[in-house]
Amino acid sequence: MRNRIILIATALLILFPVLVQAQILIAPETTLADGDGNFQYAVAMTYPPSGALFGGYTIYDTENIGSGTMWIDGFCMSFVEGGTETYYVVEGSLADPNLDGIVTFEWFGCDPGFSVTAPTIIRAPGVPVDTPSWSALKAMYR
Repeated sequence: MRNRIILIATALLILFPVLVQAQILIAPETTLADGDGNFQYAVAMTYPPSGALFGGYTIYDTENIGSGTMWIDGFCMSFVEGGTETYYVVEGSLADPNLDGIVTFEWFGCDPGFSVTAPTIIRAPGVPVDTPSWSALKAMYR
């Protein structure tokens, strides 16, 4: 009998992370700003199967973003059914359109530790995406 209890407890510990899935936040790793430094991209949030109270979200101007931080509070008043997908549009502009920037999107629920964060690098239009090799740099100055 004791072995069955240990076996069941072990199985539950192994299966628990699979049964209780967390929320999923999807945002692009990078996006390209236009010639004036303006950018726009979408963020998708999928609620966990158990559902959750909407706490809010914050968009941080982490680096070289001219539009400032935006904070939306949901006051934990609305329950969102499990599996619901919500979409947010993040738009802004680079403070210096010649330099890359970083925007961080954070979604938070009402339970402690119930939040996810997704940083996105905003590429300036004149900044190359790939770093040139040493051979390519030498060839530029020949």
